[in-house]
Amino acid sequence: MMRLLLTLSLLIGLAAQAAKKMDLETHDLVINKLEGVTGNLQNTDAQQLPVLLRLADLYADRARLRAMAEAEKSCTDGCLGSLSDRQRALQIYQRAFQQSDKTQQGRLLLQMSHLYQSIGQTDQAAKLLHQIINAGAARYGRQTLGMAYNTLGEIEYRDSRFTQAKYYFGRAFQERSIPRRGFALYRLAWSNFNLGNLEAAIEQMTTLLSSRELLNLGDGATPEGHNSFNEDVARDFATFLARRPMTADHINLLLKLTPEPIRRSNLFYLATEAERLGQKSSAILIWMTYTKTGNLQNLEPLEIQIRLAQLHFDLGQKNQAVTEYQKATQIWKTQGCSQEEECNELRIRLRNFVTTWNRLEKKNPSPQLLQVYQSYGDVFPKDVEMHFWAGQIGQTKQQFEDAVRSFAKAADLAQAELKSGKSHLDQPTLQRLLAGSLLGEVEAAESTKKLPIKIAAYNHYLALLPQGARAADIRYQIAHTLYEDGQHREAAEQFRRLAVDARLSNPKLGEKSADLALDSLVILKDDQNLERWSLEFAGYYSNRRLEYLRIARKSSINQSALVINNSKSSKTDQARALDRLSSVNLAGASDAERASYYRNQMILAVRTRNLEKVRGSAEQLLKIKSVSAGDRDEALKNLIWVAELNLDFGTAYRLTRDELAAGKQARNHALDLRLAMLAELAGRDPNPHFFQYLEKTNSLQQANLVRIQLIRRSRQPWRELDKHLSQLKRTPALLAQIALEAQARQKNLRRLEQIVRVPGVENTPSGQVMARQLAYRTLDQRAQSVSRHQLDRRSDSRLQKSIRQRMTALAQLEALAADAIRARDWTMQALTLKVLATENRRFYRDLLALPAPKGLNKKQREEYQSILAHQADPYIRMARDYDGRVNDLWNQSDAAARLERDFKDGRRELRPLVQSEAARLASAAPTSNLAVRLKKLAQASTPNPDAQEIRELKADLQRDPFNQSLLLELKSLEEKRGSDTMVAFLDSRLEQLAKEKKQ
Repeated sequence: MMRLLLTLSLLIGLAAQAAKKMDLETHDLVINKLEGVTGNLQNTDAQQLPVLLRLADLYADRARLRAMAEAEKSCTDGCLGSLSDRQRALQIYQRAFQQSDKTQQGRLLLQMSHLYQSIGQTDQAAKLLHQIINAGAARYGRQTLGMAYNTLGEIEYRDSRFTQAKYYFGRAFQERSIPRRGFALYRLAWSNFNLGNLEAAIEQMTTLLSSRELLNLGDGATPEGHNSFNEDVARDFATFLARRPMTADHINLLLKLTPEPIRRSNLFYLATEAERLGQKSSAILIWMTYTKTGNLQNLEPLEIQIRLAQLHFDLGQKNQAVTEYQKATQIWKTQGCSQEEECNELRIRLRNFVTTWNRLEKKNPSPQLLQVYQSYGDVFPKDVEMHFWAGQIGQTKQQFEDAVRSFAKAADLAQAELKSGKSHLDQPTLQRLLAGSLLGEVEAAESTKKLPIKIAAYNHYLALLPQGARAADIRYQIAHTLYEDGQHREAAEQFRRLAVDARLSNPKLGEKSADLALDSLVILKDDQNLERWSLEFAGYYSNRRLEYLRIARKSSINQSALVINNSKSSKTDQARALDRLSSVNLAGASDAERASYYRNQMILAVRTRNLEKVRGSAEQLLKIKSVSAGDRDEALKNLIWVAELNLDFGTAYRLTRDELAAGKQARNHALDLRLAMLAELAGRDPNPHFFQYLEKTNSLQQANLVRIQLIRRSRQPWRELDKHLSQLKRTPALLAQIALEAQARQKNLRRLEQIVRVPGVENTPSGQVMARQLAYRTLDQRAQSVSRHQLDRRSDSRLQKSIRQRMTALAQLEALAADAIRARDWTMQALTLKVLATENRRFYRDLLALPAPKGLNKKQREEYQSILAHQADPYIRMARDYDGRVNDLWNQSDAAARLERDFKDGRRELRPLVQSEAARLASAAPTSNLAVRLKKLAQASTPNPDAQEIRELKADLQRDPFNQSLLLELKSLEEKRGSDTMVAFLDSRLEQLAKEKKQ
């Protein structure tokens, strides 16, 4: 019986040792011991070979662990000893090689080859592989031979030596015993593809896709053989096929060999790839096949018709192109289009198809071009430019009455869009279209030589463009008729207006009109207007006292400039100068004078915060055609500034996008980000501007900050994060931050685990929080395993086994606690140590409760109980020790206060994680007060601020845009509802106010 008890004690001690994790320290310990053993073993000793192999394996495994640690530290020179471990492993493997049989030697050669590749000695690795090949299958076996060929193929493939890779992969594939044989065939096909052997590559891909056995790489294939490898191969097969002309048989072969879940998407990919590679006839055939598959989604029928029209046009098949184009416009006309962003893109493509055709046939348009114009116009009757171009075609084809109608329609549409301010075209473009359409209408009408048509065209011109290039001639004739008819007052007004309007466009006609205007006033004896108009005309024409008005204007402008340039001028001085400047008569001023006038007025208005004057002067400055680029930008910036002060973000966005950005040949990065911010504040989609920024910036940090915004805006944060993962991996802190937010919004521990494994992530604060989320899962599993375990008393052997199981489970919990301590993770320490205290105390009670074996006398039972108490005593001591450590942890850190701060001050998206942690810690809190406090935090809610209150506050701020108190109050409310962009905007406003106060 005593031997039984001693055996039980020994088993407990050995089990505790066995339960320990093989970490680096354990590796060190075992390696040191085995190194000592090998030193004492003779070459003839039968135990030497197993010891050498085990020691080499340990060195190789420790090298792997050290390499992982080196990767985390981003050191590439074996700074933690991975290189030396691999070199030592190689030495031992080489020593063991001499004592091994041929089966072991084959494995050792492959292992040593792998180690040589790991330390960058590829040539030496290849030499060992060739040693296997030279020896042949008779010595090392066919599987080892095949693996050697396959590894050589991978070495050559990585170095883009595809001819050699092709040879080795071919030999490897011949060996049917090698694992993952299908992947060797896959590499062989790609080698042929890269060498230009397209047909061979296609044949090999066909063989691979036709074999369920080859497609199964042992990583979870379905019964049908469909797995991720299967899908990748199918997609690559489409890539191969798209390189050559295709028939229906090729397409059907692809469909047959493609797994059903991705069959349609792969066919779609094949069609687009064929288009990209210029296989236009093939692309047409594929699109037709795709259409016949049915179940087309949303806008796919429309998009495919547009593609087919373009493909037929590219092949010179104009009639077929018209037919396909008409089908597309008919789909739009009958079914409509409700998805705004996609519909806009498709409309642009429909439009570009016509305009591109027009550009190619501009000098000699074909009848088919007129047909597509008509089809487009039937669906989009309000497209100004298309009607204008249709008019041009009518003129070219000498169909003048059709041209008159098209030009008239274009002019009316341009005028309507100018008035409404709602157009995808900027105002200068619309104005040019208006003028060009009216001029085209007049010219076409004149070509008809029909008086009613010409009169209607003249009246239309004057109604829509009274200041147009031909308007002055027409107006002069009307005014002269009034003059001869004795209607001198009306004639005088019209002559005066014509004199003013024609001073630049037609000065001879303008001066003649000015003479007749003054003649009319003489007849009317209107001396007051005669004097005023004479002075006014003197400003328009060099022989009419222009110098005096110019001097007066220049004096007023110069005075304003003195105030502007005087650093000591007060706000009062600037306000007075603004008032004086506003009274100047600008009639007849040159563009340069007008630009100087409005520039100075704008500067004074900005300094005196006269927002209405800022807006008015900036708008006037922009009307000057010859305004400098600098003045134009400054005027636009001030208009945008006024719009932002009035919280009119829609106007600020439009001006920045359509006016300020359009005036720059190359938009800078900051402008793209500014557009994104304004778009979001205006309730628009900022993503297009984020994408433009990403295309231009060279700053990885800034680009990834933008990518974070894209992810935050997405309803599927993990899906959006995957799109940018390759770039975000290069900034681990940012990746960790956004991944944590994604987890808070959409829990996915599998994805979280993948992110944590990215080098550098786990060392960041957010990465540590993510690691903790994963650790919770492990803690829950291990705690549940221990808490449910019961000792099996049915026999001594079962009892001993269950004790070992309990000790193993406790050891796993201890390892988790050790990980938390090493990571300095307070929360995991508190939770894990609490569980350890509870479970060690229960184990102590369970051991004491074990009944004595039958057949013992009283003394033996007392001795048994004493030994049992002695064996159980460490567990009650450990329980007390863990209790003490838990109390120390809570005494050293106010966890509740920290979590409350994180909940209050942290990002809104992360609050669920804070509350989840609070709920866990509540169960481990040492006092009821702390537990209640943490539970309260776990159940807390954060109501959004009242929307009406925010609206009223914004209205107050619009009336008083420089009120710092209002800005701060609005910022506080926007922070509470998580409006990051609005908060950033208000911060910039507050910073600007602070700068102005310092100045």
